[in-house]
Amino acid sequence: MSESISLTVSKYHDPLRAVLATRVGEVIGNADARAAVAGRFPELAPYMRWVLLSDHCSNHVPKGACRCAATINALVERVGHGQYRVL
Repeated sequence: MSESISLTVSKYHDPLRAVLATRVGEVIGNADARAAVAGRFPELAPYMRWVLLSDHCSNHVPKGACRCAATINALVERVGHGQYRVL
């Protein structure tokens, strides 16, 4: 099950990376990330439940995370509950 979730979550890596590229160093939450992705890629708006920053994190790897988690390709680092610094 978690492998299929990882594949689904990984579909949103590139759009998320694209919107976070201009926010390096900022601390954001999931609502900010989802709003940015949906704003730039309106066709993805129905799938925002799959956009979770923890799935793209350098120092936190939940079950079913994106393949970038805990690698040099991670998009964010967890700095507190629900708070992530863009890498």
